[in-house]
Amino acid sequence: MFVSFILEQQKSKILEESMKKLDAEMKRTDQLLYQMIPKAVADRLRRGEPAINTCQVQY
Repeated sequence: MFVSFILEQQKSKILEESMKKLDAEMKRTDQLLYQMIPKAVADRLRRGEPAINTCQVQY
């Protein structure tokens, strides 16, 4: 029983590390995306709005 507890702790630690790496990569992806297109447009696309609805005209 103790061995299974240790294994579960190891799995939990691996999962936690993976989640931290995923979070870091998502932040990096966001930064790159926001360098290419305006944040407001990117956020609208992420919410699932059709791309045509995100078109903006700046004067």
